Amino acid sequence: MVNQQEFLQDLQLELDKISHLDQADKTSIITAYQELFRIGLEQGRTEEEIAASLGSPHNIARYHQAHHLITLAELESSLRNLIHAIKAVLKLGISNLVLVLGPVLGVAGAMTALLAAGMAVSCAGLFLFVGVLSNLIQPGIIDIPGVWYSDGFTAAATMSMSVGLTALGLLFLIGDYYLWRILYRGTLRYLHFHLRLNRKEDTYAQ
Repeated sequence: MVNQQEFLQDLQLELDKISHLDQADKTSIITAYQELFRIGLEQGRTEEEIAASLGSPHNIARYHQAHHLITLAELESSLRNLIHAIKAVLKLGISNLVLVLGPVLGVAGAMTALLAAGMAVSCAGLFLFVGVLSNLIQPGIIDIPGVWYSDGFTAAATMSMSVGLTALGLLFLIGDYYLWRILYRGTLRYLHFHLRLNRKEDTYAQ
């Protein structure tokens, strides 16, 4: 059992290990927990009881680290910030590894597949267009089946189709971009939700 001073000292030490938080944020967190002790004492509870109810300073510091990184990822959208936020949430416990990592890996896999599909379709269309055009100028430059440009009509149809494929692939890539934005925000909301589940009543909230 620890008293208020020991609890706050331990919490300060844990917060000092977090490089992502500036000193003003750390001071604000300490002040918030001093207030929780004050309220608890006014209610007739002992310092040891209050400290026990607040949870581990280590877990509290990790919670605030995760909360800060999620907020940062919301303010500055980037894959790097998202990864930092996910890693911080994963550090909160093994249960998070299942609840967070699974959906995130699923989303990452889907995004990768869509991106690959868009690039493949665009490249196929572009390759076909260049192949037909170059073989009309000088046959044999690019090795593609002659059936694609056997006569003028067929060559025109093939080039039109290749333009359509390239455009379709670009639409895939544009769609991937907007889907990424949606999934990015959704992942952050999910992380926020998961933090609330890991919060011990209102202990970690400022």
